Parts: sequence; C-alpha cells; structure tokens
Amino acid sequence: MKIGTRIRELREENNLSMKELGKKIDVSDAAICKWENGIAEPKASYLERLSLFFSVSADYLIGRTDDLGAVLPSQQPALPILNDNEKQLIALYRSMNEPQKIRFLAFGEGITSASDKKYMS
Repeated sequence: MKIGTRIRELREENNLSMKELGKKIDVSDAAICKWENGIAEPKASYLERLSLFFSVSADYLIGRTDDLGAVLPSQQPALPILNDNEKQLIALYRSMNEPQKIRFLAFGEGITSASDKKYMS
C-alpha cells in the first residue's frame, strides 16, 4: 500500500479535510492532495509530523508494515506548560460562540499588529 493511500485513510478515519490536516501539521492542503494522489511524497520532517499526529509509525505510513506501531507518549514532543493567563484565555475562547471567536481573534490580531508598529518606529 502506498503512503498516499495510508494518509488518506488516516485523514478520513479522523474526519479531517485536507485543509484541516494541513493546518494540524503545518503544510498546505495542496501538498496533502499531492501526497494522497501519488504526485509527490512527504519529506522526512512531514512524515514525522504525520506519524506523531496520527500516532502511527513511519513504517506504517510508508507501507513497510501493516502494524500501526503506535508512537509512545514519551516519543511525542512535550507540550508547553501554560501559565494562568494562558489557561484563562483558552477557557474564555472555548466558552464563545463562532461569531464571538472571530471577533476575539480579530481583536487580538489588531493589538498585535498595533504593538508591532509601535516598536518598529
């Protein structure tokens, strides 16, 4: 079985669009499409991201084995520890409906770009 088929199967099993998977592993949906259709193959760094994201071995992805070879939690990169302010922001964001989330993100981007301009001059 080819790598593209495995990627497609895993993506579909996880109910993800190509765009959603691309965001999760920081690659374009066009790249995902090329991989799934056998036009291109992922570089080793993306193979690692796919493996960690789906919790399968790289050997499974490339078709060397049919054993998923789940990645152990100790092999996954450590997540950053959040401080209380970050936890509060996440809780606030999760409590919002979609229009509120959009406004919240736009507001945050506005603050960031305004402070960038302040410090660039």
